[in-house]
Amino acid sequence: MAKISLSTVVIICILLLTSSVLYARIGSVYGLVVDKFTKKPVSMAKVCLLGAIRGQEICKSTYPDGAYLLDTLAGSNYVIKISATGYRTFESSPINVPSGGYINLPAQLSPIVDPTRISPKS
Repeated sequence: MAKISLSTVVIICILLLTSSVLYARIGSVYGLVVDKFTKKPVSMAKVCLLGAIRGQEICKSTYPDGAYLLDTLAGSNYVIKISATGYRTFESSPINVPSGGYINLPAQLSPIVDPTRISPKS
């Protein structure tokens, strides 16, 4: 039978504890992106997370139902920027994603052409 040294056991314990502590500090931002007027989901919108560190940017696309999830985030302050073809860009105020926390940030995108101002042809 192979013997395991005490130092090997200690190293394995430290690795297990460190990985569980790091995993617990991961936060997420999620939400639903919809058209401001029709309330229909905006699929394939580009959702970007802008970090406190200059140039830090993580982008994903919304799912067909307009939902998005930005996960594995370190607890910090971020700004969410959402853009889609035919819509004005949405930019959130700074949000604080707590370590191990979740932030729900829904967004309503305004069409570039306001449908309430379009008049029928006479």
